[in-house]
Amino acid sequence: MVFVRSLVFAALTAAASLIASGTFAQDCSDLEAQGRAAFAAADDQVLSRALADATRSCLSEADTLRQLLAGLRFNKAVALFEAKAPVARQEAALQRVLEVMPLWQAHAALGDIAGARDDHAEATRQYQDALDAMASPSLTPIEPPEAVIAQLFRKAQTSRLLAPNYVPTTRSTRGEPGGLAAPAIRSFGVTRVALPIQFHFDSTDFTTNGTAAAADLADYLRVQGADRVTLIGHADPVGAPDYNRRLSLRRAEAVSDYLRSQGLRIQITVDGRGHDEPFQPAIENELNTEQLHQMHRRVELLRE
Repeated sequence: MVFVRSLVFAALTAAASLIASGTFAQDCSDLEAQGRAAFAAADDQVLSRALADATRSCLSEADTLRQLLAGLRFNKAVALFEAKAPVARQEAALQRVLEVMPLWQAHAALGDIAGARDDHAEATRQYQDALDAMASPSLTPIEPPEAVIAQLFRKAQTSRLLAPNYVPTTRSTRGEPGGLAAPAIRSFGVTRVALPIQFHFDSTDFTTNGTAAAADLADYLRVQGADRVTLIGHADPVGAPDYNRRLSLRRAEAVSDYLRSQGLRIQITVDGRGHDEPFQPAIENELNTEQLHQMHRRVELLRE
């Protein structure tokens, strides 16, 4: 241990000497210049090498080079899309972007590809990762327009409602809820989110997926310390309007009762809208009647 500590001390002393002499500063600026030139020339190999060198000692420049390399690889993925290259090649190019950093545009594009082949669970995961990358100023220094964030959020909601299994909301390394559980994504405030809390036919009993969704809801509301929320039940158009309205209210109450059973002591308001407010999907896929009904049967969370 003493030997290791002496090596660390020697390394720190040598580093201080190099910084004082300006050697690191010169080398770091040279690496960044080299990387920018490689980006302009669309040279992935040279830019990757510059990033690898900068990662060892030039942290600020490494961040810049990482952004450049991710951007270069994303541009190549876009070129493949525009050239109508096979989808597998497009996906591989987008995954190469994510090897460098979680660029939100790459996650969103992968979500679109997954959604187009009706893999709604994977689409949900990719869209939520995109939302988390958007929310991070270090990953996304320039905030996307609010309309872009809102559209991506709607895609994530749509995919999660269509997924055959419940896709949990994301968590940061510190356990903070993200993705569709985030109360805000930069300047976009999340006031309403559709929850895929499913019930057995003509019942207020949760399905297996419904239980998973309700448990996730309870967990992130507890972590976020919410004071009060509103739960709104919705139904598909099968059945009489009055009956559907009563059923949707009972289902919202069932979610409220579940939250209470999990120890949440917050103010909960419930409402039932029946089939008066069908869900508006944010994808271009042609959906069948059962898929549409699956989205309409939901509980919405309103934050105050």
